[in-house]
Amino acid sequence: MVRKGLIYLTTTLMILLLVSLAMAIVPPPSANQNLGLYDTVFTGFTTEECKNIECHGDENLPNRHHFLITKEGYNCLDCHALTNGAFEAFRNCSDCHSISPHHLTDDAQNFNCSECHGSFVDDYNDGHVIPTYAKTIITPDSSYKYIDDSGVKIGGCEACHEPDSTVDPQIGSNSNTHHNLSGFTAYNCNLCHSADSASGTPGEGGAVLDIRYCERCHGIKSLHSIQYENDNISGELGYGHIGNSWDCWGCHGFQESSALSSLDSLQKLDSSLKCRPTAPEVDKVIPNEITAGQDTVITIYGTSFINECNGTIYTSNVTLDNGTVTIEREPDSITSTVIEVTIPGTLVPDVYDLRVVKDGDMRSNKVPLTVIPDVQIEMVTIPG
Repeated sequence: MVRKGLIYLTTTLMILLLVSLAMAIVPPPSANQNLGLYDTVFTGFTTEECKNIECHGDENLPNRHHFLITKEGYNCLDCHALTNGAFEAFRNCSDCHSISPHHLTDDAQNFNCSECHGSFVDDYNDGHVIPTYAKTIITPDSSYKYIDDSGVKIGGCEACHEPDSTVDPQIGSNSNTHHNLSGFTAYNCNLCHSADSASGTPGEGGAVLDIRYCERCHGIKSLHSIQYENDNISGELGYGHIGNSWDCWGCHGFQESSALSSLDSLQKLDSSLKCRPTAPEVDKVIPNEITAGQDTVITIYGTSFINECNGTIYTSNVTLDNGTVTIEREPDSITSTVIEVTIPGTLVPDVYDLRVVKDGDMRSNKVPLTVIPDVQIEMVTIPG
């Protein structure tokens, strides 16, 4: 009897210790900015900001615009001023893009967010699973559930995505980042807000943020596929949603230490979610401009190109699409952060959307690859 009592007491103390550690562990810094979606406000940008090397500072930017000549009927003087017989440098981006174009495309206006952002988000109308059962103690809150003794928000998005003006790019508030989508959410309050969070009944301009409404674009599958797969940051906090126990606790945490069954459910959920293909993310492609008619090896840098779980290795291929032709290529070599792949010389000159696709389902954000014609200058005439 005494032995059984000691075993029971020891087990109880261990469980309570786990809860205490989960609630006391030092949290990560602000959300990592290297994965797919910047927590920033996409409003007006200066030309210098547009041409930031992380955005549109690519060497293929001029020729991407030169394809407007054949595709849209532009001519040289539509974009370049002629001074003393010489073309001036390209105009300011804002001369044509008077407002941020990021969410004014047909895909964005039709809520096809994954077209650009890949599997980091869900499409609003794609029929993905949104729970209809009652929320439990481990259901994340759209902001947070409580603030612990060290001032850290626990149990919702703001555990990691709290506004932070000290990082670059800045992390905006939920309100700023979602209300400034260049017309995407203008006058569509019901996309995100409900008048009554208990009933889930939408209301015009309602201020209530219900997690079930958030899941219309940030569903269970997409959220639990975001993880920075890199041995260099293994075990660090705040680099995804499934890579560390704190990352789970940040979203699903709860204050009541007596809810041991919920803790057990959370631990089982954590284990099952880690065993799946994670969404790959592309940082840059070198070179991102190649010449038609010759095979070219390009190098793709990013993260989560490979991930392993219980002996199963999930790997990726590379797809190219120009709206007419889609090809898929197996990498010549691949690691979790680098892919080398041969692009065939048979591609016609055009701008192609390049994606890394893992396990046939998980798609990266898209980046442009420009294929230019092999131009040979045979003669030059200089008047006068």
